Amino acid sequence: MYRQLYASIKAAILAGTFPDGARLPSSRSLATQLSLSRTTVDLAYNLLAGDGLVQGRTARGTLVTSRVRKVGGARGEAARPSPDRQAIAPMPLAPDCAAVDLFPRAIWARLATRTAKRLLPEDLCQGDPAGVPRLREAIANRTRLLRGVECDARQVFVTAGTGGAVLLCAAALELVGRPVVGDTSTLSSAVGQALALLGVAPAAPDVQAGCQGRWPAAACAWLTVDDFLLRDCVPDSAAIGALGQWARTQAAWLIEEDHDLDLFQDSFHASMLVGNAAAQDRSIYLGSFARSLFPAIDCGFLIVPPAQVERFEQAAQRMPWAAPVHTQRIVSDFITQGYIGRYANRLRRAHAERRRTVADALQNGAATRSLQFESHGSSLVARLRPAQAEALQPVLRASGLGAAVVDGPTVPRPLLRVGYAGTPPKELWAAIARLDALL
Repeated sequence: MYRQLYASIKAAILAGTFPDGARLPSSRSLATQLSLSRTTVDLAYNLLAGDGLVQGRTARGTLVTSRVRKVGGARGEAARPSPDRQAIAPMPLAPDCAAVDLFPRAIWARLATRTAKRLLPEDLCQGDPAGVPRLREAIANRTRLLRGVECDARQVFVTAGTGGAVLLCAAALELVGRPVVGDTSTLSSAVGQALALLGVAPAAPDVQAGCQGRWPAAACAWLTVDDFLLRDCVPDSAAIGALGQWARTQAAWLIEEDHDLDLFQDSFHASMLVGNAAAQDRSIYLGSFARSLFPAIDCGFLIVPPAQVERFEQAAQRMPWAAPVHTQRIVSDFITQGYIGRYANRLRRAHAERRRTVADALQNGAATRSLQFESHGSSLVARLRPAQAEALQPVLRASGLGAAVVDGPTVPRPLLRVGYAGTPPKELWAAIARLDALL
């Protein structure tokens, strides 16, 4: 019943029946008028406040606000572009794009305002180098729930984005100047750029050899689940056990980057390394909110083995910067108040729709129809002939589409990789039409 009331009032507000600044009836009065319980009305008003449509608990009662229509919240009119709001044009078929069009901006703005109003003088100084305790606890709970990673808040280190996480790993594990295994085509761009700044040039992993414990000596291996999927290799218990044994023998580290903490279709997906007893003592989990929230958020995190906590605490003290305390508190509220769970459910539904859209569009193209695409994480991949891949690679780089050829000595056969998660369905059709013309 409260959802029906919420929907009715919301429609009236967006239609202009209740103008900006209008006062809604008190919950007691409206409950009496409609023969409803006051709790039902309060729940409806809370949902409206969550959407930024009303402002409650003012001296004048519950007021209609224009914030959503003017600022461009999760629903309503988009904000007008201005000269100081110039973002890099997104690549519609890039595999690591976030669905920023779906993000509940009004809710985020409300949490940010509330956090700013509670600021104390000490909040303006540098906080705990390991991160705000409440956010560390929230991250530990969420990774335990979604990835099966058994950890406590002390093992969590909040960083200034994934780039900051790379710098913290480099400082704690003394990686600079030592050989490293990793594939920059599957790692996030932030990780690749941070490694490049450190002068670390990862060698592409021969995953089949690694799964047999036959990698050469290295300080660490940066891995994602895509490293296995794109090479037709299953990260089963035997493979992870071999990687763990390699790491122990070489005194090396396995660093698992997880692009998609909140985005798997079935909600739960066990961590490949950190959630596996065969490798967890030599494994570090690198997570980010760049896709589950938005790319501009300067907040990433590491989960380290219990025996390495002190080592990372000392390294965190030497870090030149950390994630802003204000941002950390907003993220903490977004998680603990349940918004991230609801948003993740919305993302999963949208990703499923966008996957179906891009699959239909690929089948509709004269050239793309001839390729056999398969689903791999949040992208679709198709095998290419070597000559076809060689000719297509520079064309795709210049196109700005974001689709890419994955090739190299450790890839059995060149692949065309097409992303879809960050692009609305209508724009996906246009992007696939451009891709089809290039092919």
